Amino acid sequence: MNWWNPASPERACRASRDFWNRWHDAFPRQRVTTQPVVAEGDTIAQASTFQGTHSGSLTTPGGTWVPGPGARRAPRS
Repeated sequence: MNWWNPASPERACRASRDFWNRWHDAFPRQRVTTQPVVAEGDTIAQASTFQGTHSGSLTTPGGTWVPGPGARRAPRS
């Protein structure tokens, strides 16, 4: 995810904070395990594994509302 806009860093920070607040509300007992960082030139990447139960509602950045079904999720990003 990339919300950075050099012309408006405050807006980018606010968008990032709002997204993660919504995510935490939807997955209140989550666990994220990060993998080592890989860097090449001016690009870096880091994989992570997420585990949690979708128990709260989630509003996506596009405004779509997703109810919390209580289902376990464990995608890898």
